[in-house]
Amino acid sequence: SMYATSNSYMLDNGISSTEQIKFILTHPFQYLKVLIYTTIANFEFYFFTVFGRNLGNYTIQLASIIPVIYAFILAFSPFLEKHKIELKKETKISIIIIFTLIYCLIETGLYLVWTKIGANIIEGVQGRYFIPIVFLIPMLFIDKKNELHFKNRRFWISLCLLFINFLAVYRIFKYFNY
Repeated sequence: SMYATSNSYMLDNGISSTEQIKFILTHPFQYLKVLIYTTIANFEFYFFTVFGRNLGNYTIQLASIIPVIYAFILAFSPFLEKHKIELKKETKISIIIIFTLIYCLIETGLYLVWTKIGANIIEGVQGRYFIPIVFLIPMLFIDKKNELHFKNRRFWISLCLLFINFLAVYRIFKYFNY
């Protein structure tokens, strides 16, 4: 039944994977513009859905500060410990290429099966699709010299995470009226 539902959605909305592939192959620069425009237009949505602002089927909305704190911790994670290795420039370039390729494949996959032919923005992409690759970004900053020194850093990070989880549990209880 899921296949029938997907098929009817595609038929009802004029979606054809074959025609989309033809469009991409005959208009590669136009498709590149679609990728860039989609990224710019949906960046905030991707950010908040990668870091979990909405729980359930977008029914429980957490405070905006929660994904910001998670992103902050992720961004500073390479600087919170001393590293024994330093990534070579070639490795960092490989990480950027892998990230970009996977990002484009995710967008293209939904362009083919969820977006009208020749549309200017890709539909159906959610931030959760990027969770496996978002961890590649902090890896670019792993360096032997990059370490932040502040007193009781593990305590403060743990406190931040406890605070975030407390807020999330509070919103869940509030949603279910407990």
